Amino acid sequence: MEKISVIMPIYNIEKYLKRALKCLINQTYSNLEIILIDDGSTDKSGKICDEYAKKDNRIKVIHQKNAGVAVSRNVGIKHATGMYIGFVDSDDIFSLDMYNILYQNMQKYSADISACNYETFYENEPSFTNEDNVVVFSSIGAIEDIISDGILTNFLWNKLFKKELFLDINFPEGKIYEDMYVLPKIFEKVKKVCYTKTKLYGYFQRANSYVNSYSLE
Repeated sequence: MEKISVIMPIYNIEKYLKRALKCLINQTYSNLEIILIDDGSTDKSGKICDEYAKKDNRIKVIHQKNAGVAVSRNVGIKHATGMYIGFVDSDDIFSLDMYNILYQNMQKYSADISACNYETFYENEPSFTNEDNVVVFSSIGAIEDIISDGILTNFLWNKLFKKELFLDINFPEGKIYEDMYVLPKIFEKVKKVCYTKTKLYGYFQRANSYVNSYSLE
């Protein structure tokens, strides 16, 4: 089992943070490096991170001045020591089998990126599925899919990446939906992307979230 580094940017999310952390530490794929980036939180988020790090030696906590999600992800990548990288949001939930399934599919289909389906939820937690239906894309096919807003989606959190894909790529600072700036560049590097229709990730929608408070500019 090769190491997977999972990067979680955190900012003032104490209400939901423990929920996301429990999903991580209880993954059936146990060889994880969990990198928590406390982005200058002013609530108890940073303290919660430190408490969990004392309980689980796979957790690394980095406290920094508030700089935004893009900077947090860049810092996380620099500290990652795993062969693979995953990203999760601190207010979401995900199946305890998510990284095991993503990793197994990556190996089975010799893919550079392994992705899964997701479900958006508000209050009631999503029910995860197991459809065992996998689609394999070429590099060009993957780029065409995300440009046309297809099944791969422009999100980071439902994917597992080979770390080498990020060697010369940084997330742009101060941008909303920074995923969209990065994913096409990454897909240019790959030979294969595999996608399972199984819903393994729960994307939590809240009114005051980062992506729901953007300006037109």
